[in-house]
Amino acid sequence: MRIGILGSGLIRDVGFDPVDAGPLRIARYTEPFTLLIAQLAYEGDEGPELAYRFERFGSNG
Repeated sequence: MRIGILGSGLIRDVGFDPVDAGPLRIARYTEPFTLLIAQLAYEGDEGPELAYRFERFGSNG
């Protein structure tokens, strides 16, 4: 899929590793996660300097 390739390239260009989360319908699960991060960053006690990271543990093969 050309859009996925373009998006992956842009993500890599800014220093991140893209993750294929599957079909577009899965995007509905990202919004609640984003709201959680915003809540923690802007209404938490320690200010908006907040980062999160996904890690893969072990090997799939």
